[in-house]
Amino acid sequence: MTGATAGRSTSRPTSPEAWVEVSRRGEGSDPPPDGSLPHGGGVVLRVSVPFASLPGMTLSIGMVTVDSTDPRPLAQWWARQTGGRLVDEADGWFLEVVPAGDGQGPVLGFQKVDDPTPGKNKIHLDLSAPDRAAEVERLVADGAGLVAEHTIPGYRWSVLTDPQGNQFCLGEPDETATEIS
Repeated sequence: MTGATAGRSTSRPTSPEAWVEVSRRGEGSDPPPDGSLPHGGGVVLRVSVPFASLPGMTLSIGMVTVDSTDPRPLAQWWARQTGGRLVDEADGWFLEVVPAGDGQGPVLGFQKVDDPTPGKNKIHLDLSAPDRAAEVERLVADGAGLVAEHTIPGYRWSVLTDPQGNQFCLGEPDETATEIS
């Protein structure tokens, strides 16, 4: 999409730095022998390749886009929550929240549509913060809705909605979490 890289460098490193961390219940361990990594099953997989692809790969994540009938206030809300910078080069029909600092990292896009897809969103953001409970309180005070709280052994997360009803999660490792809820 034209303008999708506004305000950030588009050059790709020739040898990307990548890290992969696999842990079970907050402790370092090998992945399961069958290679499965079930979502929410006590295994956390983190892969970070900023605006680059691993050798032999052709895709990389540059932006996550949200449909909205009124994208400006939603983009402004997410810019406040992430500390990002709002970029509008398309007269309000497409806005971007570029990450703070050097602008490296995935961009959040907000696209004006007349008829958003109904029902629960099929893709959502999984976010983290040093103090999950305080961050949930801050988000709710600024217009987020709290949908549910969940735990699995070693991990706790909150399901929230932004002011337009898009769900996202905020989680953290938690050794005191022992039940599945």
